[in-house]
Amino acid sequence: MRCTYSLGRRTCRSEVSLKDEKAIRKFLCYEYEKNATEMCTKAVTAEWNHLVDIKDPQKALISINATIESAKLDKDYWKHFFKDIDVNSLECSSLQRQIKLLSILGVAALGDKKLKELTGVIDAMTQIYGTARVCPYQKPHCDLKTEGLQLDPDLERIMATSRDYDELLYIWLSWREATGAKIKRLYEFYVVLSNDAATANNFTDMGQMWRNEYEYPAMESDLDRLWKEVSPLYEELHRYVLNRLRHVYGKDMPQDDDDLIPAHVLGNMWGQTWTNVRSLVRPYPRADDIDVTEALKKHKYTPHKMFEVANEKTT
Repeated sequence: MRCTYSLGRRTCRSEVSLKDEKAIRKFLCYEYEKNATEMCTKAVTAEWNHLVDIKDPQKALISINATIESAKLDKDYWKHFFKDIDVNSLECSSLQRQIKLLSILGVAALGDKKLKELTGVIDAMTQIYGTARVCPYQKPHCDLKTEGLQLDPDLERIMATSRDYDELLYIWLSWREATGAKIKRLYEFYVVLSNDAATANNFTDMGQMWRNEYEYPAMESDLDRLWKEVSPLYEELHRYVLNRLRHVYGKDMPQDDDDLIPAHVLGNMWGQTWTNVRSLVRPYPRADDIDVTEALKKHKYTPHKMFEVANEKTT
């Protein structure tokens, strides 16, 4: 057994035959899983403590150090074990999949300097995003410390409930000035460092490395195919919602022919869900809602049957 010390942590590694599947499974179960779980818990706990008290610099430092320590542990196991195991020589498909995933080092592949830079830039962006405040529409020159509105719950509530076109536009723009405008340069640096990590793992960029985690080589082509199938319906829905919102907001809404819906009138800071404008665009407002649960019960659907039907539609 070999033992090393890293950031005050003593890590001992068993001598493992990289060709003995039984030994590899035993190593994963009794050694790697234990140490990796402990480290993951430490890093995630530190991150959580930081995020719920984001202005505390000590908690930020603890979180950054825990992330770096976790990366060092990953790199240590990768260097001494996972990078040298021939995945194709393993007979057990489950074990083969485990080793294949563990053989990709992720951001830990960066050198110490770049890893610290990446961790630092992520924390800086998180700080900006998590502490940003916006002055109320009725008082645009407020004291941000005492009167500024936070994203949750203040700004999200306004975006969901206000029907004042100018207020929604003001909140939408002000939030992006308080966050995106300040994060832009940091994010550009984040992209560079992330792509450096990806290339260190033999991927073309971070996008490819992310997609690899799905273990779905045809994902991009299948998504393109699915989009082509659903886009005619979506475009009709989009135009319908646009026309309904033009009816609600009148001359305030752009009347050009580009068929684009202003993002700030969709009831959500990011336009990602239209639930909060449902009452404005519902085609038959007096009609009863469809009770899906009762319909499923009537047709004797069970959780197992629901899964089987969904699985048939997606395979």
